[in-house]
Amino acid sequence: MEDFVLHNEFLEAGVSLTGAEITRVTTKDGEQLLWEGAPAVWGHVSPLLFPFPGPLWNGYYLSGGRKYPLNPGGFVMDCAFTVLDRTDHQAILQLRFPAREYPFEVDLLVAYTLKERRLMMEYNLVNRGFAPVYYGLGRQFAIACPEGTEFQRLIFDVPESPAGCTMSGGFLSDEPVELGRGIQQLSLTGGHFPGDCLFLSGLKGNGLTVLSLKTGRRVRVDFDGFDYVRIWKRHRAQFLSIEPWTTLPDGEAGECLLSRKPGIQLLQPGKTKQYKHIVSLFRQ
Repeated sequence: MEDFVLHNEFLEAGVSLTGAEITRVTTKDGEQLLWEGAPAVWGHVSPLLFPFPGPLWNGYYLSGGRKYPLNPGGFVMDCAFTVLDRTDHQAILQLRFPAREYPFEVDLLVAYTLKERRLMMEYNLVNRGFAPVYYGLGRQFAIACPEGTEFQRLIFDVPESPAGCTMSGGFLSDEPVELGRGIQQLSLTGGHFPGDCLFLSGLKGNGLTVLSLKTGRRVRVDFDGFDYVRIWKRHRAQFLSIEPWTTLPDGEAGECLLSRKPGIQLLQPGKTKQYKHIVSLFRQ
C-alpha cells in the first residue's frame, strides 16, 4: 500500500513509508515499470535490505558478546520511515535504528527523485555514535516482464569478464559460475544461469541494461558504490529483479562474529557513506 505518490511529466512512483518501499512506477500512458506484486508469489516488489541483505548461516550474528537474531533480508522492510522533506518529484525519508534490533547508532536516509524517465535512489548511512558500524546494504527491484523472463537479455556497458556465483539451499554456493570473458550480453536461460539467482562481481561498468527481445523496451540500472549485483527471477513469475548489494550472503558455516564476516562494510564514527542507484526507462 502506498502512502504518497511522486510524479513528473513522464513518471509516477508510489512510495510506502513501511520499509521505504517503492510500490509502483508507471508512465503517464499506463506502462508498468515495476512488477505489480502477488502475495502468493512474493510479498514485496522493491524492499530495502538492511542491516544485511542475505541470509545468515545460523540466523543470527554476534556483536559485543550478544546474539542478534535476524531474518533473511534484515528488518528494515518492516520499519516505519519518517518523511524529512517532500515535493512533487522528490522525497527524503529517514530511519533511526532501535538498539534492541541493531546495536549501532546509525541513521539511514533514503532519497527518491524522479528526473525525466529516471527514478533516482540515494542511500546515506550516518554513524552518529562513538563505535564503528558494521553493515550490509541491498535493494531488490522487480522489473515487470509480462512477456516472460526468457525473452530478456542483460546488456553490459563494456565487454565484461564477471565473476559469477549462485545460491544453494538458501546460502551462497562455493561453486563458481563460468560466464565467459569479454561478454557483452547475458541470457537468462541455459547453463550459465543454473538457478533462480546469479551474483555478478568484478564489473568494469557501473550499470547494465535489461532488454526485452519481444518489445524492445530497455530498462537501465545503475549502481554506483555497490560491489555486487544479484539477478533474481522466480519460476513462472513475470518479473526480473536487478539488485545492487554491498556484500554477499553467508555461505555454509558462515562466520557469526559480525566483525569477521567476509565483505562486511565498516563505517567509522561521525562518517557518512553514500550509495546511488538509478533505474531508467527507455522506449524502443
